[in-house]
Amino acid sequence: MRIGYSFWGYLESGRRRLVDGLIGRGHELVFLQIDRDLTDGTRRLPYRWDVGRPRLDGLIIEWCVPVSGRNTTWCGAAGHTCELHRQTELVEHYTYRLGLPTVVWDVDVALLPTFLDSMGLSRQLDTVEALLRAPSSTSTSPNSRAPVGGEAAGAR
Repeated sequence: MRIGYSFWGYLESGRRRLVDGLIGRGHELVFLQIDRDLTDGTRRLPYRWDVGRPRLDGLIIEWCVPVSGRNTTWCGAAGHTCELHRQTELVEHYTYRLGLPTVVWDVDVALLPTFLDSMGLSRQLDTVEALLRAPSSTSTSPNSRAPVGGEAAGAR
């Protein structure tokens, strides 16, 4: 399964354990934000980054909340970071338009059930554990993006 992973920050030990665990289980990961380990820290890591819209089978997003003056301003404004714009673009494209399984990891415990309901996501999200426990017959067809087999493959 090719999984897109969106987070804003650096690939420190906590994220690397998750990433390496998924890779160790045979998944391919593509990071969907800019490579800040390289741009801010000049440290090149052996992973793939893609700020376009690569072909994916699933999406993991570390949820970022709007922060006034940082990610709610226009691109190019002083102090602006684009993680919220990119996150919105990813959810609209992969979750809503393509219907891919999506995990929203609320690392800051900032999302309320009513907020998720307003987005139409609360009952449609897989958990990381559910994705990892998906039956081995759950896969995507090489010729389409449609999930094949297993209940977890059809859940959003």
